[in-house]
Amino acid sequence: MNRDSEEATLFYELLSTCESKLLLYADALIGDVEAARDLVQESFLKFTKALRARKGRPTEETSSADGEEQRRWKAWLFTVTRNGAVDLLRKRKTLVPEEVLMSLPSTCPTPRRALERADLVNRVRQCLERLTRSQREAIRLRFQDDLSYKEIAQVMNVSVTNVGFLLHAGLKKLRELLKDELQPVPLGCDGENR
Repeated sequence: MNRDSEEATLFYELLSTCESKLLLYADALIGDVEAARDLVQESFLKFTKALRARKGRPTEETSSADGEEQRRWKAWLFTVTRNGAVDLLRKRKTLVPEEVLMSLPSTCPTPRRALERADLVNRVRQCLERLTRSQREAIRLRFQDDLSYKEIAQVMNVSVTNVGFLLHAGLKKLRELLKDELQPVPLGCDGENR
C-alpha cells in the first residue's frame, strides 16, 4: 500500500470512529453545538496538514493502519480539540458551565422508568458539577470518550499518575454524593427492576 492510500485510510478510519466523540467532547467543553462542529472540523483539517507534513519523513516500521498509530492520532485529535476549545473560551472571556450530555437514546420500556432515568441523569449532572473541573474532564474522557489513561494524560497535559488520581478522587466523590441513588431498588409495581 502506498503512503497516500495509507494516510487516506487512516484519515477515514479516525473520522468514522472519532468524529462523534470529538463533537460530544467539544460541546461539553464549550457548551455550543455549532461551535463544537466548527472546532472538530478545524481539528480534522489540522490532522490532514499534520499527515501531509510527515510525508517527507521516512516511513515508520508500522503501517498507518496499525492500531497503536491510530490510538496516538486519536489522542492527538482530542488534544487539538481541547486546545481549540480552551482558546475559544479565552476569546469569549466567559466561563461556560460543563454538563453531562444526555445523548444516549432511552431504552426505557415504560414512561415511569424514563422519568426515573431522567431524574437520575439530572442528579448525576448536579453531582458532577460539584467535582473539580479536572476531575469532570478526566471522567468524561475516560467514560464518555473511552480514552486510555495515557491518552487522557496527553490530552490534559498531566502525568498518567495524575489521571489515575483525578479519576479515583472524582469517582469516590461521586459515589459519596450518589450513595442513596446507588442503593438496590425493589421491583416496581410494573414488575420491572428500576
